[in-house]
Order: sequence, then C-alpha cells, then structure tokens
Amino acid sequence: MDMSSTSDILISAQDAERLALMLGEWPRRHRGEEEAAQALADTLEGARVVASDQVPEGIVTMDSTVTYVAVPDNRRSTVQIVYPAQANAGAGRVSVLSPIARALLGRQVQSVIDIVLPTGRPFALRIVDVLRRSVKDEEVLALP
Repeated sequence: MDMSSTSDILISAQDAERLALMLGEWPRRHRGEEEAAQALADTLEGARVVASDQVPEGIVTMDSTVTYVAVPDNRRSTVQIVYPAQANAGAGRVSVLSPIARALLGRQVQSVIDIVLPTGRPFALRIVDVLRRSVKDEEVLALP
C-alpha cells in the first residue's frame, strides 16, 4: 500500500497553525533550509486539517515518537518528530524539516511511505507504532 500522496496526510489544526508560524520564521533565520521549509509547506497545503481533538489514535502528530521499519530489510528505528529548534539526531529527535520526519507527519500506523533521502537514494518505511505527546506553546517558536 503506497501512502505517498499528501491527500493521505491528516494534520491537527493546532499543528498546522504552529507549523505555519514556524515556517514564517525559521527559513529566514536559517539560510540553507529554504528548500526543506518549502517542501513542508507543500505537504501541509495538501493535507487534510482537522480539529485537534478529532485526530484519531495512531496518527503521527508533532512531538510523536514513531517507530518504523525500513522496507524490505525490516530494520527498526524510533524517532521523535520535533520542531527544528529541538532537533538532536543523536537523541532521536528529528526535525520536521527532515525528509523522514516530513514523510511521517500526519500518517497512520501501518502506512508504507516511499521517500527520497537527501543522498538521492529511494527509501521506503512502514510505521509500526505511534506514541503521542502534546507540545507546549513555548516549544514551538524556540528559535536559537
């Protein structure tokens, strides 16, 4: 099952609003990330936005901890989807501007997603678990 279409992405109104705020500031302050910011903006534009309390369990939201397996080798990874200011790859906190986090956002457990890594290598993953946590407002715009 290929879930690579943005129409399959479900975003909470709160995440959409916060990501729009972040996208207004982050690329101006961090040159070189304009392309990633535009890719996230394109993803959000094609997504279905629903009331924050209407997001079903198993959907990846901001600050979710997501476990996925690479297809077809079944290598398991766990990452937390965070705003760029909180990103720390060594601690498993991946910026929503990264290709993998951007691909996971708004998808549901069991989705299979095809992406292209920055190296140009195609990569497929399947979401196996989602643990959600609510994000505090002050975490959103924490811009270093």
